[in-house]
Amino acid sequence: IRKLMSIDEAENILNFMKNSDLVCMPNAKQRRDYYKKLINSGEIEDVALLSLQYIIYENGYKNIKEPEMHLGALDIDVLKSAYCMLIDELAIIYNKSIEETLEYVLKRIAK
Repeated sequence: IRKLMSIDEAENILNFMKNSDLVCMPNAKQRRDYYKKLINSGEIEDVALLSLQYIIYENGYKNIKEPEMHLGALDIDVLKSAYCMLIDELAIIYNKSIEETLEYVLKRIAK
C-alpha cells in the first residue's frame, strides 16, 4: 500500500499520460502478462499507462484505432481495474466526483 499522491504528483501523472504512447501487443498472452505485470507493480506510472489504454478503449479517445489488437474480457478487466484505481485516487486528491474527475482527466491528457 502506498500513500495518496499529492496534487503535484497527480499533475505529473496526467502529463505523463498525455505524453505516453500505447504499447501495441497483438499476442493475447503476452499482452495479458504485460498488463498483469504493470498492475501488480504498484507503480502509479504503470497504473496510468493501463488507465490510458482503457480510456482509449472505452472512449475512442485520440482516434486511435488498433485493428490488429483485439482486447479480450480479461484484458478489459485488468485495464478497468487500473482505471478505477487511478480515477478514484484522483477524485479524492482533487475533491471532485468521479464524473468531474474523468472530465478533468480527459481534458488534461488531450493532445
